[in-house]
Amino acid sequence: MKRYIFLSIIVIFCSCNSKEKELQEQSNDLENQNKKLSEENKALQETISEQENVKIEVPNYSNEQRRPISDSQLSATVVFRAENCDYFILENNLGFIVAEWMGGHDPSVGEVLTGNFHSFGTDDFYGQNRESRLWIDDYLLSEESAIEKLREQCN
Repeated sequence: MKRYIFLSIIVIFCSCNSKEKELQEQSNDLENQNKKLSEENKALQETISEQENVKIEVPNYSNEQRRPISDSQLSATVVFRAENCDYFILENNLGFIVAEWMGGHDPSVGEVLTGNFHSFGTDDFYGQNRESRLWIDDYLLSEESAIEKLREQCN
């Protein structure tokens, strides 16, 4: 009986010792993972800190130094009109433009208009010797973006 109790104690001691080693290995693994995450966090913090210190300088141009408006900004062709909607799509060599007819001549598909298509807002545009008042909603768009904007405005 004493021998059985002694062997039972040894078995319990060994299994506890084995469990202790397993827990120690898990603890070491977690500690290594924690160190790795701390290093990654420190690197990210340094990157964020560097990005926050970047200064962006915007040049202060006088009116004489501004780029002149190019021909590509002065003319565009009406490429799509939706029924029962004042918005339409124009295209020039810089991309697609979404505009709203505000008054004057109502341009049709295929018509070439001239004016400054490279700024937002209301302006006068000319086509077929007639004046149109348009609101430039957006410009420099891809075809997909222009169609999506037109859907938003006309639906």
